[in-house]
Amino acid sequence: MAAAGKCILVTGPPAVGKTTLIIKVLETLKTSHPNFKVQGFYTREIRQGSERVGFEVVTLDGRRGPLASTTNSSPESFKWPTVGRYKVDVSSFELVALPELQVKEDTDLFIIDEIGKMELYSSSFFPAVLDILESNIPLLASIPIPKGGRDIPGVARLRNHPGATIFTLNTGNRDAIKEQIYSQLKFNKFSAHFVSISFGIYNFWSFSHVLYAGVEIRTGVNIMYWDCPLTDIHPESFKWPTVGRYKVDVSSFELVALPELLVKEDTDLFIIDEIGKMELYSSSFFPAVLNILESNIPLLASIPIPKGGRDIPGVARLRNHPGATIFTLNTGNMDAVKERIYSQLVNLLQNH
Repeated sequence: MAAAGKCILVTGPPAVGKTTLIIKVLETLKTSHPNFKVQGFYTREIRQGSERVGFEVVTLDGRRGPLASTTNSSPESFKWPTVGRYKVDVSSFELVALPELQVKEDTDLFIIDEIGKMELYSSSFFPAVLDILESNIPLLASIPIPKGGRDIPGVARLRNHPGATIFTLNTGNRDAIKEQIYSQLKFNKFSAHFVSISFGIYNFWSFSHVLYAGVEIRTGVNIMYWDCPLTDIHPESFKWPTVGRYKVDVSSFELVALPELLVKEDTDLFIIDEIGKMELYSSSFFPAVLNILESNIPLLASIPIPKGGRDIPGVARLRNHPGATIFTLNTGNMDAVKERIYSQLVNLLQNH
């Protein structure tokens, strides 16, 4: 999912456990959401006995290659840039890491461990990071702590990114930070992508030559119209039920809407706008709504206000449903109600 360009940064002193934390978050995400698609890499120490002699870069699907070494004495290595006593193999790093940073439409999350001085010797690396931020796909990355109070320029730019949340790790807060990051990433999964919304219909008032012409129902793919007297007259329409001056095309509504109400195992949320008199002329519509309620998949729906103090029977049944939370909207509370609904949905979806 999360703000546009969401960027979660983990920092802390060397060997505090930044890589371990990121791997644990990834493992928890993959366990709870097996279809969650993650791209990226992490760095791992290379040791000879008790001595650290370098680092390797490891992709999330298991490819690996050297990043830096103290033991490489090949002729090429004498031309490599250095960080402390380590020679940085930029070509090897780019060969393994850069393909993992390509933005793809079905990616839910990027992981980069780390964005530091070694990685930034690649002239192609930081532009790839910026592409990720511009794509609005969330990024979980580790960054080094400033040395002598000064950040590496690229790292400083990330710290100041408007979508950045920074967690400073120490030995006492690792478990708490892991849960906070996991919660934010689950929150993003649902709020930014809503990959498995099954029902996306909503009503849209349609204007034709300035005349109030009717209502169309949209699923995001199909568009169908309920004709009213101001539109073309069809012979079939004289048999249609009416709501006020509107003729309701029940067959058209059912053709578009009912397939979207089928309960599926991988659905996270149903949205129905609205459950009203027009929709309830379909004898199959309300039973489909009840099936959703019985499935325990969350439902976000709009309903009309009672007329003359009396509700439509189906709407009254929903109002009295034991799991119902009702928000009455007015022009002064729209933002507050939006935030409350949003918060409730995130909590429901995390537990679904």
